[in-house]
Amino acid sequence: MRVRNAFAEPLKPAASAFRQTNLATFSHPFSKSTTRTSKPKAQAVESFEATIHPDDLELFLTERDQALAERRYISIEHRILWPDGTIRVVQELAEIVRDDDDNVVRVMGTVQDITESRQMERTVKEQYANLCAILENTDGTIASRDREGRLVVYNTAFIRIVKKLFGVEAKPGLKTTDHLPREQQVYWESVLARVLEGEHHREEFSWDFGDNDVRTYEISFLPIIRDDEIIGTLEFNRDITERKQAEEQLRVALREKEAMLQEIHHRVKNNLQVVSSLLDFQAEYVQDEQTLNILRDSQRRVKSMAMIHQQLYRTPDLSQIDFATYISNLATELFAAYRMSTADVNLTVDVRDVFLEIHQAVPCGLLLNELISNALKHAFPDLAERLPSRPGEVAVTFHRTPDGTHYTLRVSDNGVGLPPGFTFPNEKTLGLFLIDAFVEQLDGTIDWHSDDNGTTCTILFPISGE
Repeated sequence: MRVRNAFAEPLKPAASAFRQTNLATFSHPFSKSTTRTSKPKAQAVESFEATIHPDDLELFLTERDQALAERRYISIEHRILWPDGTIRVVQELAEIVRDDDDNVVRVMGTVQDITESRQMERTVKEQYANLCAILENTDGTIASRDREGRLVVYNTAFIRIVKKLFGVEAKPGLKTTDHLPREQQVYWESVLARVLEGEHHREEFSWDFGDNDVRTYEISFLPIIRDDEIIGTLEFNRDITERKQAEEQLRVALREKEAMLQEIHHRVKNNLQVVSSLLDFQAEYVQDEQTLNILRDSQRRVKSMAMIHQQLYRTPDLSQIDFATYISNLATELFAAYRMSTADVNLTVDVRDVFLEIHQAVPCGLLLNELISNALKHAFPDLAERLPSRPGEVAVTFHRTPDGTHYTLRVSDNGVGLPPGFTFPNEKTLGLFLIDAFVEQLDGTIDWHSDDNGTTCTILFPISGE
């Protein structure tokens, strides 16, 4: 009797099962696992079939019967029940052995426990399914390429965009750069070459599809690194046409708003100049010196406000004012108004990083107008006697505090100092009353210091928004 044995070397760690007639002899590993028997043991075939999971038994028997009828190997994957109740997945491969009369005399093969490998396969499939879901639900296209620029992995959105851009079907191995005009092909191949050197690349580009359909895309390329080696490139591509259109609409609206605000500031400035001119005309008809001084002071206050709006009208940033420029212009106006020469009274302005919004700029400008005016009017009654050996000095410093939460404004002079019995606030003096009102409007504090070396006024107020 000739016996054909296709399993001379059973798979490891497989367990071999040898069946003959109604008996089966199981190898040691199989017997130990299924019957807790430490030695190979002949058992009825039914005892082996009893270990098959009830839900898989019919499948097993069908495969066995079909294999017998078709004279082929038995190959089936099914579950078996361990004595401890554990369910394992096995792969059974068996050869049907026949004698010279073609009678089945033996079925011999292997039973291999593949539980862990199947679990691993399920895990891999789940991870792959999750990855596919992520790719498909991403806002835009995703594609990876190998080092030669050939497509490897991509999502459905990428398939659509390739079809729309190039009229070709995306498929593994496709080099999309081959379908670009020569000039663009050279450019994008150079981009991919830099990415393969480790560079990250991002840019925006537009594509005209005809019929007034121009779309804007944001494209990003990243290197794919595995085991410290760059193995390809990853591409992200998003259609940002609507976003760019919205941005342009906002820019247009902002330009219109800025133009409107500039016109408003221009008109306010003009109206304030009209008020200043009216005060100037009125002053020509006033004979009383005290009344004339009151009109001139009012005129200077109006001018200080007009200068705020004039600077806002001229600046490209309507939200804030550079106070270094404003203070220099204001001081020039006041020196001219009080007929002070910079050769007689030296002005020092030290302003750093001070940009005020209009709700702070107006009271601050009026405050500076009062403080500088007071210094020019009252600090140097003996100016003629001081010159030329000791000229007057007025200094304005305006800085942020070290913690960046407040502004410190300081106006000082080297004049005669404050009069004896000086009190603040003083409602009898309009200038001091206004200073107190403006400091309160800025939500600030004020400190006066006076001695033989002059007067210093220090104001502290919070930065807008702090």
